Amino acid sequence: MENSTLNAGDITERRFSLLFLFLRLIGIPVNRKTSSCYRSLYNTVVSICMYNLYLEFTMDVVTSRDLEYGFVKARFFLGACVIMWMHLYLRIRKSAFEVLFALTESFRWEDQPETDPDTKVLTMAGLVTRLQRYMLRGIIFINGYHIIHTIITRARYHFVMFNTWHPFDNSTMLTLQIMNISEIFGSLAIITTLMTFTCLYGVMVCVACSQLEKLRAALLDIKQETSEHEGTFSRMQDQLNACIRHHQEIKRFMQEIEDVFNPCFCGLFLIILITLCCLAFSGVMSWGHSADVLQGFAGYLSMLLCVFIYCRLGTELTSQAESVGDSAWGCDWVGTPVHFQRCLAFVIATAQKEFTLTAGKFVPVSNTTMMN
Repeated sequence: MENSTLNAGDITERRFSLLFLFLRLIGIPVNRKTSSCYRSLYNTVVSICMYNLYLEFTMDVVTSRDLEYGFVKARFFLGACVIMWMHLYLRIRKSAFEVLFALTESFRWEDQPETDPDTKVLTMAGLVTRLQRYMLRGIIFINGYHIIHTIITRARYHFVMFNTWHPFDNSTMLTLQIMNISEIFGSLAIITTLMTFTCLYGVMVCVACSQLEKLRAALLDIKQETSEHEGTFSRMQDQLNACIRHHQEIKRFMQEIEDVFNPCFCGLFLIILITLCCLAFSGVMSWGHSADVLQGFAGYLSMLLCVFIYCRLGTELTSQAESVGDSAWGCDWVGTPVHFQRCLAFVIATAQKEFTLTAGKFVPVSNTTMMN
């Protein structure tokens, strides 16, 4: 049970503290009712550094006259396109994500085991917390490697971090240092955006799946203690009514996930598809240059990993939603009154309506799409 002295906002802040921290670090003030001038200034600086670096990548590709060199540079540009789309969408739909967080306040998953007692497999309730920890470790590791590599490179060669297009002379030391600081800050924010957006999606899906697991357990727990006891069916009906209300809340939350994420996935999947094609083509063109080939291969695997995470979790949510009907059928309903059986049939019929996360309402976010 949650501490009664905490209000809903405090509970949400505690549950998703790491997510809120990194969203605010990339300039998305989620769940903030007020913002100081310093916070607004910070958000502006972060956005300027990120979009300035993206503009540099764009112009570097546009002004490139060498086809092979242009495709190598296009890797950074297309990778940045994926992440800029995520960041822009988070900024535009910030209020929609806040509604999504608010809907989780009626759910409880802390009382569920982190691992299945029979199979010892991590449950969705356990993943809700662990995903945020994985995000933290991933951000620290990748950004740490990035900073160390940058420091070593700068100490050795004394040039700008990215060899990109600039509209001014960058030969002076002051200009060089300002550009380096801006590009380092922008690149750190870009890496953090990728990890944070992916974790945000994963956490929301895992919250929905954890509640579906909880609902299935509650349905299977509806049993007849003694057929002669007058209050047995009344107790069973109360249990079923609670399950129906819980199911309706879960369905509302799932629909909100679909409404919030489907426009984003429409653009995201299209950009990733173009990026994968470009990375494969540039890898072939760079054949013989081991460093360029490995760079392209690493980028290709990164994009595939993103698609795998999105689609695998989408398939898991669909599967969990469908299994509610099996759990309802598996409860101890034989011999119960007709009105109880009708309510149970309603739960089964509702669960049989397939729910699928989509990209733009026309492409399912599923394993099939990933393989295609």
